[in-house]
Amino acid sequence: MKYYTTEQIMDFEKDGDGWSVLSDGRRVKLGEGVVLGNGASIGNGSNIGKFTIIGRGAIIGRNVTIGKSAHIGNGVNIGDGSHIGVCSMIGRGSRIGVGIHISKNTIIGMGSSIFTDKTG
Repeated sequence: MKYYTTEQIMDFEKDGDGWSVLSDGRRVKLGEGVVLGNGASIGNGSNIGKFTIIGRGAIIGRNVTIGKSAHIGNGVNIGDGSHIGVCSMIGRGSRIGVGIHISKNTIIGMGSSIFTDKTG
């Protein structure tokens, strides 16, 4: 899998719906002010909200939605189809399973493994 910085993604051609089309054909949407750490990967169809921070080496699966102002720590792995709510924080090294819903303002501690929805 190829890795891209925020600046590289923002420089890619946008399609009619505002998605960045990467050179390998993946489409991702990054909100204003997103910070993407070195070696982080974002899967096809994922939508990252404004002012979200994604740490070094984090892996964001396909079709993941991350709300604005979220913080995704270094080395986090988020499974395909998951949803991370606005202003949530996922601690370093955590694993979020496929299709998991994390509500807004939720804090997941460092090294956690989450395989059930966390709703408020």
